[in-house]
Amino acid sequence: MRIVKRVLIGYALVAVSAVIAGLVVRRVVPEFGDESDDVVSLVAAMGGRSFAGRSDALRSVDAVACMGGIEIDLMQAQIVDGARLRLHAVMGGIQVTVPSGWRVTVVSRSVMGGVDNTMAPGTDAEAPLLVVEASAIMGGIDIRPGDKA
Repeated sequence: MRIVKRVLIGYALVAVSAVIAGLVVRRVVPEFGDESDDVVSLVAAMGGRSFAGRSDALRSVDAVACMGGIEIDLMQAQIVDGARLRLHAVMGGIQVTVPSGWRVTVVSRSVMGGVDNTMAPGTDAEAPLLVVEASAIMGGIDIRPGDKA
């Protein structure tokens, strides 16, 4: 009986710690911009979020998913050459959909998680370049091509 009590107390402490971590992330990381802005910051802490960029000159998107998920759709956006995505997934996930004609360079770090880039290597030197800086800690980040309509 003692062991069951200790396990339940341990589980409760982990759950409370996770909730506190999510609340801290929500307060510490700023969130700004909307779908037509050139610079955007997104946060999903213990929840989900979708973003469909429509900017004419997107320069930067910062996204933090802490025990939550973010879907980023850039199919309607135009980027400046060298635009940056800074993605951080901590026990959560981020999925990014970009036009297949873009050149995408990914620099990633992961601990007990993963970053998956299924974009074909861009050969058109005139295509816009998107630089993705991704870190996944017990989470996942997926960069994939979308269908051009």
